[in-house]
Amino acid sequence: MAFLLYDEAEAIGLILVIGLLLLLSWLLQRLAGRSACLRRYIEYRVLAEGLRVGSIYNEGFPDRHIYAYWDSIMDLNSWSAAGYPWKDPAYKGKIAYSRDMCPKTLDILHRCMRVGMNSRFTAENIDEIAEAFNSADAAVTAGKF
Repeated sequence: MAFLLYDEAEAIGLILVIGLLLLLSWLLQRLAGRSACLRRYIEYRVLAEGLRVGSIYNEGFPDRHIYAYWDSIMDLNSWSAAGYPWKDPAYKGKIAYSRDMCPKTLDILHRCMRVGMNSRFTAENIDEIAEAFNSADAAVTAGKF
């Protein structure tokens, strides 16, 4: 009888561990979705304050300032028939790049916002932009969804 209880206890423990892992993965998925939703909401709040903003790294806009969109480098394209600089005979190593080789960088860029500015902005214009961001932040922080 004790053996059967012990055998059942192992099965129950395994079921509990699997259940906890499933619950954890569900929570992480919900938090990731909420983060994206919150980022979009902040963008809308800043837009409501009169600013034109956009995210820096997203799937819809290939910003060529970000390495993940440097197609010629990612694909190791060359400007010469000899394959330079990728096939230089003096270099004995192997070059390998990937679009997700810096995931922390892409995560940070995904959470950033881009605001267009120009050299004719005055200090007052910059203060107005800062006020708009502060107002949007206060609304989001206060939970005014």
